[in-house]
Amino acid sequence: MPHVNELASRVAMTAPDFSRLFLARTGTRPSEYLKHGQIECAKRLLLRTNVPVNEVAYACGFRTRRTFFRAFKRAVGLTPAQYRASHR
Repeated sequence: MPHVNELASRVAMTAPDFSRLFLARTGTRPSEYLKHGQIECAKRLLLRTNVPVNEVAYACGFRTRRTFFRAFKRAVGLTPAQYRASHR
């Protein structure tokens, strides 16, 4: 999963300029948009595969298991394991 700096670099902009333009055009910060994509990736893998939760975290671009668990619980209201169990 790319980071804001990488996206800005791809379009020859500074990260702050890119972030301001992205927010103005979409109403969402780039970091929030990217995090949403990571969570959606994790939800798909949790429901469609039996990949261990730790591997789901890394496959979706989270750097640590702890970061993944916190972000997932904040976004979904359940831990990844609870989400998987409640949707099967």
